[in-house]
Amino acid sequence: RALSSSSIQAPRSWCKISNLDSRRRKMLWQSRTRGWMEMNHFLGDFVEREVSGLDDEQVELLEALLARSDAELFGWISGQALMPKEMADNQVMVMLLRYINRDHPALRTSKP
Repeated sequence: RALSSSSIQAPRSWCKISNLDSRRRKMLWQSRTRGWMEMNHFLGDFVEREVSGLDDEQVELLEALLARSDAELFGWISGQALMPKEMADNQVMVMLLRYINRDHPALRTSKP
């Protein structure tokens, strides 16, 4: 079956990226191009889902989170390393942990 332009759907991030300001677009890009595939997935999906609804203070908190290394973030997310207080108090980090532990699509199970 031949593909027509009406049967091709753009990825979700392409559909709404034009609605984001340049700061939020940059953070979406940074979250998707981390270097570690696992972090690209966790952070990219989270940022895509949440970035448009973040207020200015939360955007600053997200920038602080994105400034951390993949090794640090993965250690905290996986529970293999203790998180420093400033990150434990970071509202966006808490949102990320909730997303991964409760809302992440990979955790959804199909009904029998």
